Amino acid sequence: MYFPVSYHPVPKYLLFTSFISLLHCAFSVAQHRSYLRLIDQEYTYLSTDIYIQLFISLVVGLYSATAFSGDFKKIRSDCEDEPETWDTFGNCPSFYSFEHRGKPMSASFIGFTQSEE
Repeated sequence: MYFPVSYHPVPKYLLFTSFISLLHCAFSVAQHRSYLRLIDQEYTYLSTDIYIQLFISLVVGLYSATAFSGDFKKIRSDCEDEPETWDTFGNCPSFYSFEHRGKPMSASFIGFTQSEE
């Protein structure tokens, strides 16, 4: 039976596991630095196992986040070729002005209100 990738539970568990592994890497780095301070050594580099764990958990996390998001949709190139109508040709949303209920409360809009005669 075929299930889409987004419904499969394995990427969700891998994402959770890689997140926990990244938290463990952060804790290991903090513990390593405090250990070096205790023995009065200068901090020069991390141990190799921390780098390996960090790289593997990062790769697994990126893969599982991509698989967790589901299948990608194809970009249709024919959508851009649709002819524009006269209604959408001059459509400039940045020049719209709206009559809203907050307009009378603002002092800067007093000159724009209609005078009652």
